[in-house]
Amino acid sequence: MSLDDFSTVTVIQEGPPPTAVGFGTLGLAAYVPVADMAEYSRTYSGTTKAGDDFLTDSAPYRMIARAFQQSPRLGSVKLLRCEHAPVCTYTITPIAANSVVYALTVDVERAAGSDESDPLIKHTVSVTSDGSATVDEICDALATALGAAFDEGDLTITPDNATATKLTLTTTGTGRMFWVSDFDSTRLKVVDTTADPGMAADLNAIAAHDGDWYGLATAVNSVAAATEAATWVEAQTKVYAAQTSDWAAANDGASTTDLQPALKTLGFDRTIVGMKLSGGSNYMGAAVLGERFPFDPGAAPNAGGTFNAKQVKGVGADALTSTQKTNAHTTKGYQVIISTAGITHTLGGRAASGKPLDQTRFVDWFRTRLQEDVATAELNNGKIPNDARGRAMIEGIARARIAAGQAAGGIGLVNPDGQPPTVVVPPLSESTDADRGNRVLRNVQVGFYYTGAIESVEISVNVEV
Repeated sequence: MSLDDFSTVTVIQEGPPPTAVGFGTLGLAAYVPVADMAEYSRTYSGTTKAGDDFLTDSAPYRMIARAFQQSPRLGSVKLLRCEHAPVCTYTITPIAANSVVYALTVDVERAAGSDESDPLIKHTVSVTSDGSATVDEICDALATALGAAFDEGDLTITPDNATATKLTLTTTGTGRMFWVSDFDSTRLKVVDTTADPGMAADLNAIAAHDGDWYGLATAVNSVAAATEAATWVEAQTKVYAAQTSDWAAANDGASTTDLQPALKTLGFDRTIVGMKLSGGSNYMGAAVLGERFPFDPGAAPNAGGTFNAKQVKGVGADALTSTQKTNAHTTKGYQVIISTAGITHTLGGRAASGKPLDQTRFVDWFRTRLQEDVATAELNNGKIPNDARGRAMIEGIARARIAAGQAAGGIGLVNPDGQPPTVVVPPLSESTDADRGNRVLRNVQVGFYYTGAIESVEISVNVEV
């Protein structure tokens, strides 16, 4: 059954009609060979079964574990199987400085056929520049150190030319992921340059088999792949949490090509982007959605809450400089994780467009629940008469949903002008012969004030002595 068979509810400037009825189901999209998982989605209620199905250093397991690490804990998550294998790629560009240490950690998924008894493929390398450092020398030294640490079957290190200006790292083996972490972004410009493996095609195939999930996090979060996923989500009634550790996010306030400004240019309302200075495999997106999704947007008293000032587990705080914080959060609008008075928490909860993600989530809830209310009324009544009585029923349904939204804390009792929510149902005299013949009631209008949130306070203190 489609709710659109009974009503269409369109919220002006809020996006397309809904296709989902749940707001706490988290989908985690990762490449998995069909031999390991034939179905497009698989539900997990904890990490035990996930540990039986996947190695603990794999992208699917890491994402599942991060989502379940939050408190209160989700009841279940869905692993969404992507068919197109990514070719995981990073570029590393040193910033030349004399007599300093250049260090980084690379963590590679174990190859197909490995088991938990095989050693993890994770190495930290460091080199020290000389008194007359050049980018080429640092690239050569890092390439030598990485080549000595990793087998050729795990990691390919490519200088870009004879006089290297950067390094390119890729993994061998179909769809294997790796992550770069523990680097100083003032010395190494690290960028995830993985090409889009086919996110839109994968998400279309997944949704055709199972679209009953609302939040999306992805294993691949390069600009190319995440932009494709965000573009797909924007046309759905879903939300997406991506993340980046690309150098420009915090270190180049003028950059427009890192993930958040790229999505901001597109005006996307449904994707929130987290920034970690040296994130590696933290999967901040899965953590952020996993932390909020136990709280339904229709539940009192906070209507699901906001995504700002929340404590997410497993993703440590960044010690951002004032410039980095201004670049990433204030200028570009990334969600960051910082520590205030010893508490690690998120800062920021807005989508790429600047619209609060909690607002989108609440309006999705209201729209879909109102459709369900209308469908229930039609299914439970012999008919809803097309006269004043039937119109009063429709008005009552809308007002009851508004009341539920007010009880949840998402709808204000009045708007800033002091006006209460409105429901306008046109009288029978305004219907056309065609609409009466087709049994359609048009132009019902519902208006309300979304309560939003107070996230910053300015206080003036006068002290008399």
